[in-house]
Amino acid sequence: ESTSAGAPLNLTMVIHLEGWPLDEGEEVLERYEEIVLGYADLFEAYGAKITFETANVTTAIHQYDGRHNFLAELEARGHAIGVHADLGGRPGLTYDDFVAQLTQMREGQMELGLSARHVSGICSYLDWVTAAVEAGFEAASSGVAYCYQSMAPENVPVEYRNCPNPAACHQYVPEQLIRRLSPWRAIDGTNWPQHSPNGELILFPSSGTLDCFSENRSSNDSNTACTFNPLDIATFFDELNLALELLNPNSVNTYYVVWSLGSQLNSQLLEQWLMELQDHADAGEIAWRTIPEMIDLYNAR
Repeated sequence: ESTSAGAPLNLTMVIHLEGWPLDEGEEVLERYEEIVLGYADLFEAYGAKITFETANVTTAIHQYDGRHNFLAELEARGHAIGVHADLGGRPGLTYDDFVAQLTQMREGQMELGLSARHVSGICSYLDWVTAAVEAGFEAASSGVAYCYQSMAPENVPVEYRNCPNPAACHQYVPEQLIRRLSPWRAIDGTNWPQHSPNGELILFPSSGTLDCFSENRSSNDSNTACTFNPLDIATFFDELNLALELLNPNSVNTYYVVWSLGSQLNSQLLEQWLMELQDHADAGEIAWRTIPEMIDLYNAR
């Protein structure tokens, strides 16, 4: 492994655990647990680490008196758990409610023995940066173009000035790959794209969703219907190889894709992706790190 701060490229996959009706019975949670742990097994077979982010799974585990705390098992196995709030774009949300609900979500995870250091799903017209800090989070991940709504209208990129909700502006940001490779500190929601040395929230930009990878590189429409296919994998590795050429030796370099589970990915294709990544890991070009491990690397610079 290189001693340079910039190499290897620190890589994770962020999986949002969402979209399942976990309040419809304990057997639904048990089935979901089985699916999630199956993916963890697959990743571990290739030395890979997953960063999970969720809110409703935390709620469901509490609902059944902690009997299915597979989130703590995942963290004990070397993966990470953060909060996916899915909150900031809700109409009528006040700043105080925003902070209170984020705090509640974080504390709900901590009660299950989780570290709960980072959060996603908080892009908002409110000051989401300060709200995350007030709720006790150290970092934010999986930001999308809707995050620009917390800035003064004249500072918002023209193409994102009329964003009605996060789903309508779900593009990964920044668009430039080189800017997505280096995390930075944000001081508040008005100028979060700028690094502020005194900022308390570290931003780890995403490179979009794995199942939409090729579609997102050919179209700027965030609502493209996507099917995970070999072209997504080929396009991913084209970008990964470019990222490896752009590493900054004076920075911690990070890179990751997102996936919502939600719907399951084709396991054969996912395994092919992991096999190719293992070749890069064996060559010392990438290192699997969770978002909390990336936080520690960034703070230790």
